[in-house]
Amino acid sequence: MAVSSNLDASYGGNATMDLTIMGATDLSHRIDVAFNGHSLGTVTLSRLTLQTFTFTVPQAWLTAGTNSVALTSLNGEEDVSVVVKSRLTYQHLLRADNGALDVNLPGGRARDRRRLRLERGARLRRLPTAQHPVELQTSVATDPQGGYAATFTALLGTARTVMAFDASRLLTPGELAASTPSSWSDTNGNSNGSKGPADFYIVSNKLFIPAAGTLKSVRDKEGTNTAIVDVDDLYDEFNFGIRSADAIRSFFQLAANWKRAPGAFLLLGDASFDPRNYLDQGTFDFVPTKQVDTTLLKTASDDWFTDFNNDGIADIPVGRIPVRTADEAALVLGKIASRGTPSGAWARNALFIADHAPDFDFSSVAVSLSKLLPSSITSQTVDYGTTSSAHNDTISALNNAR
Repeated sequence: MAVSSNLDASYGGNATMDLTIMGATDLSHRIDVAFNGHSLGTVTLSRLTLQTFTFTVPQAWLTAGTNSVALTSLNGEEDVSVVVKSRLTYQHLLRADNGALDVNLPGGRARDRRRLRLERGARLRRLPTAQHPVELQTSVATDPQGGYAATFTALLGTARTVMAFDASRLLTPGELAASTPSSWSDTNGNSNGSKGPADFYIVSNKLFIPAAGTLKSVRDKEGTNTAIVDVDDLYDEFNFGIRSADAIRSFFQLAANWKRAPGAFLLLGDASFDPRNYLDQGTFDFVPTKQVDTTLLKTASDDWFTDFNNDGIADIPVGRIPVRTADEAALVLGKIASRGTPSGAWARNALFIADHAPDFDFSSVAVSLSKLLPSSITSQTVDYGTTSSAHNDTISALNNAR
């Protein structure tokens, strides 16, 4: 947990730390919490609940820079929980951090910000609300201790939040892209043009739309009228331009009620459980998915997009091709387009691969699924729980099916 170099080390009071923790396994959790080696006590929560705990931390325990927060599970190796959010509130000097500072001040009092180190073009704004900032008249002069000092008088009334920043904190857009208007939200079902509704919809990230055109041409020739949807258009029309899996679901639900409802959807592009790349593993959330609750943990579910009655079963088939680059999309869709209709003996075989787990019988599930296949299809099951050659058996089965 990072603390500013402008920590007020002379302050003799307490800081507060808020930790939001969620249970990740289906049992009671006991967690010991420590801050920089000092124990803050033990907290408890049950099963998969989400709970926020507040701790009092003496300001003397804080150090400028990195501070460690250690959470130790006390109920055994299956006692797993996740830190959802943490927040540390402490006394801060009236000095800017990297050209910016937010401070709460009572109304009607002049403040001489002699230690607010900003560029000469410093600007201060009062925030009656976050949506309606008001710029303050400010006097800025050279500060003998470095940078510049800003003096202003807060308006009369209740306490206000004042934000000070210099030119280095003015953001410029990382990217600008033209938005082409679309009309997928039209209630008459004339999906985005004069060609009328389609039977098969490919929802794609813009990067993969050229490759999607290859599959569309093949499906159109086969008699399956296919439409390509830019996922950015769905954000614009169904979620005010904000990236969200809910925007895709809203479109699917609308389309399902058209006079000619779609027969299937394809999501073209990978998804990620870490769309903002907090874990620094790469930005691969091209077409987002939905994280749903299961008995044990959360998992990704594309069936959720058309599970309109929330019974756990997709009402319209949904598939995904999780490509990450334009070249990969061209390669995969090129192979699908050139393959044609599957034929030969391999097209009448199904392979089930059952993992071994102490708390779930994957093998029995594979057997029950195989019984649902048409009589014209034969099946093979590779059970990793009963054979030592399961890996080689899997490779052999896949190679024989080419």
